Amino acid sequence: MSTGIYVHIPFCASHCHYCHFYSAVVREEMYDFYLAALLKEIANRPLSSFSNCVDSIYFGGGTPSLFGVQRIHDVLLALRERFAVRNTAEVTLEMNPDGITRSNLEAYYAVGVNRLSVGVQTFRDDLLQRIGRIHRAQDARRVIKDAAHIGFKNITLDLMYGLPGQSVADFKTSLVKAVHLPITHISIYGLIVEPGTLFARLAERGRLALPSEETEWEMYQTMVRTLPQYGFSRYEIANFAKSGYEAVHNQKYWRYEPYIGLGAAAVSFDGNVRYSHVADWQVYIKQIDSARWIPQDVEAIDRQTAMEEYCFMNLRRRHGISMSAFATEFGIALQEVYGKEIEMLLEAGLLHHATADAIALTHRGAAVSNQVFTHFIRT
Repeated sequence: MSTGIYVHIPFCASHCHYCHFYSAVVREEMYDFYLAALLKEIANRPLSSFSNCVDSIYFGGGTPSLFGVQRIHDVLLALRERFAVRNTAEVTLEMNPDGITRSNLEAYYAVGVNRLSVGVQTFRDDLLQRIGRIHRAQDARRVIKDAAHIGFKNITLDLMYGLPGQSVADFKTSLVKAVHLPITHISIYGLIVEPGTLFARLAERGRLALPSEETEWEMYQTMVRTLPQYGFSRYEIANFAKSGYEAVHNQKYWRYEPYIGLGAAAVSFDGNVRYSHVADWQVYIKQIDSARWIPQDVEAIDRQTAMEEYCFMNLRRRHGISMSAFATEFGIALQEVYGKEIEMLLEAGLLHHATADAIALTHRGAAVSNQVFTHFIRT
């Protein structure tokens, strides 16, 4: 089984009001210290529990495009020296549209990035400002059109719904503007007010006016109805793609396959153990420099936990849980473990038989997926 590699670039130009992922705003001269640590980790970290064959590389953040073309090139070169990276490997770079020029895009294309993930969130400028984004809608349109013109065949963008001050009409307008751009994939997330964010602090003070649950439900239904009309099929709860452009890397998470995380806060999973780096770029550098890498949040996955996670991760996918694959993985029939739960969810219309071998979420089940998943967790 091929391995996926995730590289965390934690640096941002500013903090978005809703974001809970680890990031830091620092001077650019600090980037080279982080690069040196990344290269050292790639060269020296023990990875014997992973396959050497790599079919996906994902630069996430943070804002990886801030790291610069040369640094991204250096990391890719080091990865190709350490691993057997397939010629057809998916190489994704997340970017925010502000400050990205056509020459930047040409350079990323030349060094081997073949998939762009553009953080758009909304095409309404006042909403972008309200959620702490520093780009404007025209920046996103320009970057995506320039990238396609240069030769990028695989471009995805992110949108959000449930934003403060956002209406159903606003969200539908963003959807329609998105699908008329030369993109192949779209990820759409409902706003979650996460602890530690500015939005969480505003909510505590009663100063965050969010759409009602009914309005958010209408936005969700608008997404589900609109995107298939433009050739975007839903293959995961929050992800839609044109045929053949489903994300190779992200599907590793949903299929419960191994992946390597490099950089501060990055998570690794070898199929049996999940662990992460410290969520502090300066401490990360010190640990790598002193060869005293200390894994954080180490979790040995026991058989019961593995079955639970296998089920709800695969249920995120359109194809759902393959009963034969489950039996092969765990040596026991899915019905023997979860028969009562599955029968109840089938009767409630939240699951259906996608094929003779698979059960999957219905449209209604996908809308309340977190409630469905709890039925597969044994306390």
